[in-house]
Amino acid sequence: MAHADKTGGVDYRFAKTDGLDGAAEVTTVTSEDVKRANAAWMKVREREYEATLLQASWHVVVHQDRVVYNGLEEDVERALAAFEAAGVETYREWEWMQLVDKHQTVREAIGILASRAVSAAETMRTKDPALRRIFIAPMAGYTARGSDHALELIERELVRKPDSVQKLLDARVHEAHLFIWLDSDTPGAIARPFIGGTAVEWEHFGLPTREPDAPLGIHALWVMHTGTGLGWLWRRGSGWSAVQE
Repeated sequence: MAHADKTGGVDYRFAKTDGLDGAAEVTTVTSEDVKRANAAWMKVREREYEATLLQASWHVVVHQDRVVYNGLEEDVERALAAFEAAGVETYREWEWMQLVDKHQTVREAIGILASRAVSAAETMRTKDPALRRIFIAPMAGYTARGSDHALELIERELVRKPDSVQKLLDARVHEAHLFIWLDSDTPGAIARPFIGGTAVEWEHFGLPTREPDAPLGIHALWVMHTGTGLGWLWRRGSGWSAVQE
């Protein structure tokens, strides 16, 4: 394959063993909201904030779609210090009423965690017991309905970026491949079929049951996840198959 996008055209061109020519266009399906949230989370991870008010390190899960990272660790530290003073080692947002019934002194701390989009927290052991850290883990909120729905969402994204398909059609080759990357910034409802096992392991997260909405000039559609190396390949005339890095 030869990189061909030097003047805004298709990304790659190639010659097949049968002498016919081909082209491939590469794109990604991501969410700007997820990308911003992940970037903010990475800054928190790199900061290595030491929680001097605490007696132990804590693992804290936050709602990715609602969390604001600015000042998060300081507020969470104050709340967790109140938990430790009351002898509380575990917090679950859906069990807050039971927690208050047992420990009236943590009511304010629970309010702080709720306002900072904390879903759960628990003490944890670390290699260095003297180190006091708050390990933040974002939890994405999404509903994954299956592979057909994931394909539908991918098609919607492609409609928003028509240049990828148009470049392939303008290339006027015998075989046109559209290659789609998914990654950690891809919405969970799209990425879920490619996470946690092979692409055909579960029935509703297996291969799509219908053809993609692809123009006649597109001969193959690849969907691959950068993190897991799992994906789908659709070829016109032969349908879907599971592929692996």
